[in-house]
Amino acid sequence: MNQFYNKIKTMSKGIKINIFVDMDGVVADYDMIDHKIHGTEEDVYLNKRPIKTVIKILEKISTLENVTLYIFSVTKLNNQIGGKIKWLDKYMPFIKRGNIIIISREDNNFDEASIIKSKYYKNNPIDTNAVNIHIDDSHNVLKAIDKLDKEIIPLHISSILD
Repeated sequence: MNQFYNKIKTMSKGIKINIFVDMDGVVADYDMIDHKIHGTEEDVYLNKRPIKTVIKILEKISTLENVTLYIFSVTKLNNQIGGKIKWLDKYMPFIKRGNIIIISREDNNFDEASIIKSKYYKNNPIDTNAVNIHIDDSHNVLKAIDKLDKEIIPLHISSILD
């Protein structure tokens, strides 16, 4: 299989692992042209191309004991949250509904994703008895998470690809 999968498989034999995965640019193609043209439509995410290589790795990881996968995504508008959930139901049904965290920029003064995700981690407890990993394509998000006084390992999406 893949190096990242093998590492998680080995680690999970002795410790609990929580993996938080961004959507746009990680499991769903972030098409800037389409986003600029259709960015306010409720179901803009339903037409996003799934990044099948990443999804296959995550699906395999989801079968491991002691590993919990979360989707942690930010959307521009409140009415786009439902579209992201429908997309996840279609392409990643192995993600439990209770493990989906989607926060709207509209509800957060249109702050950047790095600020929104940092605030979420600051204001919500993380399992300090587990290895907590956040996978994202945004260097700004990864830097913001790295600066937190929390035990969260920020990884760029490229880290999980062979």
